[in-house]
Amino acid sequence: MSRENFVFVALLLAFSALPPVSGAAERKLVWTYPCTFAYNDAAGAQYENKISSPECDFIHAKFGKNSARDFNQYTSTAQYVFLDDVAGESGQAYHFYQAVIQEVLKETDPATLAPSLAPKDRLAKLMQFHGVLLSNTYASFKPFQWESPAESSYLYKDGGGLPKSWNPYVDPVRERVSLLNQLIQPLQGQMVGDAATHLASKIEAMDKLKKLSPTAEDWLAKLWGGPPAAPGGLPDPALPGPTGSSKAGAPLLALTPPYSPKLAPPAPLPQTAQAQAKYDNFRRGYKEGLQRVDDEASIAWWHYSGQTQTVGDPVGKSNLVFQQQGGSCALGSQFQALEARGKITPTKDDSAMRAFVQKAQQDGYFVEIRDKTGQTYGGTSGANLDKMLTAYNVPHTVKFRATQQDMDRAVLQSGDAIVTVEAGSFWKDPNVQGGHAVYVTGAEVDKTGRVVGYYFNDTGTGEGVRFVSVADFNKAWTHGLITFTPSNGK
Repeated sequence: MSRENFVFVALLLAFSALPPVSGAAERKLVWTYPCTFAYNDAAGAQYENKISSPECDFIHAKFGKNSARDFNQYTSTAQYVFLDDVAGESGQAYHFYQAVIQEVLKETDPATLAPSLAPKDRLAKLMQFHGVLLSNTYASFKPFQWESPAESSYLYKDGGGLPKSWNPYVDPVRERVSLLNQLIQPLQGQMVGDAATHLASKIEAMDKLKKLSPTAEDWLAKLWGGPPAAPGGLPDPALPGPTGSSKAGAPLLALTPPYSPKLAPPAPLPQTAQAQAKYDNFRRGYKEGLQRVDDEASIAWWHYSGQTQTVGDPVGKSNLVFQQQGGSCALGSQFQALEARGKITPTKDDSAMRAFVQKAQQDGYFVEIRDKTGQTYGGTSGANLDKMLTAYNVPHTVKFRATQQDMDRAVLQSGDAIVTVEAGSFWKDPNVQGGHAVYVTGAEVDKTGRVVGYYFNDTGTGEGVRFVSVADFNKAWTHGLITFTPSNGK
């Protein structure tokens, strides 16, 4: 048993063995929650040894609100012993917290990074600093965390931020967090810019070679040392061609309009600040952020070299994405599909989505229950996955054992769909478990009509235009699929 737990148990045993002492002369303390300790005599003076804020938070965290009632029944001797002992314990914990904060601030000082550090390496370090700063800070003042942060929710007015009682402990690092954010964001944008510059140089070289050789095979051979290998891979690892199974599937719907590659650089790369905010490439971390940037540069190259084209409007539909509150992923996916069809008018704030979720709850299609710590449970069951689409009279079908052909046809028909996935696999985060629903906003299709990957708006992370290869998608897909019926009924 730790000293902390031993002291707590010993105090409880001691208090239970000490009977109240009556007598008008005794100056007992009265604990008024949250943290007022005053004598109960006529003078009503405050306790001379005023309780510090950390000690008060420590008492809250260790003993809770109901302990005030028991404290007021103990003798003055027991009360004083309790407060003195708690003062010592909380003092030690606070000293440890302060030492951790100083060490964390030292370890995460961006001034310690060498000026010669490459931008990519600097970004990696700064994002690492950001994670260490927050996780270590929260852990260091755990003995004082008597309030739990409530999750954000459309059904509860509070939640989504840190409890006010955490502010004195978080404030010392807030300035550092702000500084890191100011340094990180431009570097993330630079990663996109560097990829765009690299792509532009490839295209410029290709344009020059095309003037010398009339066929794609010839200029690809001159630039890369050989034509692209089937089914379309390029030797350059920085700009690969689409990959996937070369096994022919069932015939897909003909593309409309007919496939006609345009040798221009249509760039999925988000080169404006507004686009970068919607893409939110680095939302899941440094490694996944760089992967997204590489994917987007590769897709732009595929477009230029006539290997693939985009079906749907993933870039345009990125304006629909938002960060969900609570377990509302299925509702968030339906909301975007309804907005894309003009069935819902969005608002600058979240009032439209809030009303949407409240209606779903009232109609029995959504449930959310919050426990005493502020964590929420519930969401949308499989049986109710599409109920709000039905409520808004949007033609669609639902399958819970959909095939790859079902998925491809759905996206090629209408340009969008809703799917269910396993969140941890979809986000490539082994610490996450559970089902998740996401809005599909398009697909990337090669010259044979084969789908090589899909685009997603994910309200779980706030990412838009995220490209996921067919192989990676199938690892996460739980085969739930909502298909939208085209307006022409075909």
